[in-house]
Amino acid sequence: MPTPNPNPAAGARIPPRADNGKARLKKIGVVLGGVMVLALAALAGAAFWFGLEAEKTYQHMIERFSTGGAQVTTTRYERGWLASRAETVVRFPGVPFEITAAHDISHGPIPFARLPDGVGGLRPVQAAVKTRFSLAAKGQDERLKFLSSLPPLDADITVDLDGAGRIRTELPPLTKPAAGGGRLEWRGLNGEITFDREWKRFKTEIHAPGLSFSAPPPAAGGGQDPGGRPAVRGIPGGVTFEQLAVRADLHEGVGGYLLGETTVTLDSISAGPLLRLQGLQFSSVARAAGNDINLELTYRLDALGLADQRHGPALLAVEVRRLDAAAIGKFEKEMNAIYRQGLPEEQASLMLMGKMLGLVGELSKKVPELEVTKLSVKTAMGEITGKAKIVLDGSKADIGENPMLVLTAVSGDMELIMPAGVLKPLLAPLIMQDIQAYRQGGRLTAEEIGRLDPETLARVVDQALPLYLSRHDLTKYLIHDNGQYRIVATLRQGQILVNNQPWRVRPAQFP
Repeated sequence: MPTPNPNPAAGARIPPRADNGKARLKKIGVVLGGVMVLALAALAGAAFWFGLEAEKTYQHMIERFSTGGAQVTTTRYERGWLASRAETVVRFPGVPFEITAAHDISHGPIPFARLPDGVGGLRPVQAAVKTRFSLAAKGQDERLKFLSSLPPLDADITVDLDGAGRIRTELPPLTKPAAGGGRLEWRGLNGEITFDREWKRFKTEIHAPGLSFSAPPPAAGGGQDPGGRPAVRGIPGGVTFEQLAVRADLHEGVGGYLLGETTVTLDSISAGPLLRLQGLQFSSVARAAGNDINLELTYRLDALGLADQRHGPALLAVEVRRLDAAAIGKFEKEMNAIYRQGLPEEQASLMLMGKMLGLVGELSKKVPELEVTKLSVKTAMGEITGKAKIVLDGSKADIGENPMLVLTAVSGDMELIMPAGVLKPLLAPLIMQDIQAYRQGGRLTAEEIGRLDPETLARVVDQALPLYLSRHDLTKYLIHDNGQYRIVATLRQGQILVNNQPWRVRPAQFP
């Protein structure tokens, strides 16, 4: 017989009450709901706070751009809870048009308004901005009315949590008829600019596939445009620019000057069937040297096609040393202050001229120099080479007080070497003219005239070139040197010496 259990509750399971599960779910729902409310409240509060930060970033950007010569004005700023709107107008002195930028600002940390555009995503940001730039003419010039019909430039600006960010730009392709039957074809533009929180470091990548303009053929007898001006004659085949690229890595350095590297390349420029330039490149490097700035400028051209002739490559390398950064920064501030006053053009020009003379005086104290370290132009007739150096020494004279002292403060040297083939187009007509005169004057025998075939004439021209240098204004200063022609010039104390001889300009050369 089994022993009875003295504690039935210890061995038996008591079924739970039906309302316990519902109560537990209700508690979980309340907790989740509270968490969601708190999360939404935190997100809304964060969006409001990020809106304040975005406005600070915007105002800092306006302040940075206003330090230049441009007049940057905020015409509207409407700050909301999750998004804001702003409008900025940019005007440049002396430029007959203005730029209007309309900004749609979505606050972080999650820019909900921009999520459908694929901007921001779930990565926290301070703000995501959609900006649209448009151009408009300032005055009533009918020639600039077309600016308002140009498509706007769209830019997506993402500002990270630390205030740094990036700008992505895109300008759609455009085909537009021009007055008189011409056509403008623009194949678009895209690029990206990254910046730091202080707007003191920039990296730029911009690419434009091309631009072409075909002008109408010239009307018989010239003709006039709608404004009554002489019509511009069209270039057969038009003008075409192919593959423009701009790359820059810049940062603010000594004296507020932008240091770093910039490169601009252009695959080709063609003007009709007769002119074509290929492989154009410009690069600049700005470096600090203590409180001074040194510049390296390089210009390259792969090939020049002119009718049936082909020349190139060509290279020009220039170095500028010991530029006073403080003097340049001071001049820029003074120049911008003059522009912002809105003075009449004549008055502003006179004031700028005075400031420029002052800048030359300040720069001269550091004895800056400009040197052409390499000049090389390869042509079908041979290579042209050269070098030059110019020094401005104002260390012992106050050029700012007496600008006439510049004449004695500047010194320089220049050397240019060219092959005989470059001179032939200049001197060959003079040589052939004398041969014809000898023939007509009976100074050549019939036998000698019979031997003057094209090949012999070419040899005669080559041999006679050195004897004819003095007969032409552009070659009379050249010296024949081992099959090449050289010119050396120096500048000292206001006097120019060419091949160690004083250079005297004939008064008749000036009207």
